Amino acid sequence: MKSDLDLLIEYYEDEKLALSSSIKNYLLENDYLYAHYQQEELWRLDRQLSMLYYLKDPLYLKRQELERLKEVVNRYQDEDRLKLIYERRVTEKENDIKRSQSESLYFNDTQVIDDALFNLYEGKFKKFKLCLNKASDLDIYFEMNVDDFLCISIDSQAVLEMYGYDKDNYDNEDTEREFFTLKKMGFEQMGESEWIVYYFNMNGFKDATVIKMLLSRIAYDAFGLIQGSRYLQTTIEYIS
Repeated sequence: MKSDLDLLIEYYEDEKLALSSSIKNYLLENDYLYAHYQQEELWRLDRQLSMLYYLKDPLYLKRQELERLKEVVNRYQDEDRLKLIYERRVTEKENDIKRSQSESLYFNDTQVIDDALFNLYEGKFKKFKLCLNKASDLDIYFEMNVDDFLCISIDSQAVLEMYGYDKDNYDNEDTEREFFTLKKMGFEQMGESEWIVYYFNMNGFKDATVIKMLLSRIAYDAFGLIQGSRYLQTTIEYIS
């Protein structure tokens, strides 16, 4: 049986094929304006697919980079010096992927997080709090809403403190600093509130892997916390 993530990827891949076909038809009809609109939508869809594939496989982006390097290698003749340079890069990327495969890919890969998510889904608790970093009070709150969506919330003030920003001098218009990594993951600012929230459809929830992958990205990609160090000491607290 396909997971919700696989079904979503399949849906977007079908949309991608339909858009690609539509763009070709518009170009044949010399309708460049609509072809341009469709191309912009295709780019947006590609970004969405990349995020979904990354959630399914944390090494997805590295594998994509490896494939691009291999394509570059094939453009050169065997005697070309540039081919040797890119072949070395291919080898380096392959070794990098092998090293990553030998490491744990999931955040805190224990049954504790699974149990907490299933207890929440079954209504045994109202919410629970996962503390990522005690020193900075970096807490992530998990709560179900009435539509079977899991709300994963983080206090934006705690985010600013983790990044070392002064709230009074923080520039909300600076897209390079405005919770950039978290927003790429799908977090949204809740109006004028202090919270940023990620929504995950829990309908038919059976596996916590995707959520733990998301937590991995929050811990390692967004905040640069180091697994096994004093900077990543997680605790879970149930809130009835």
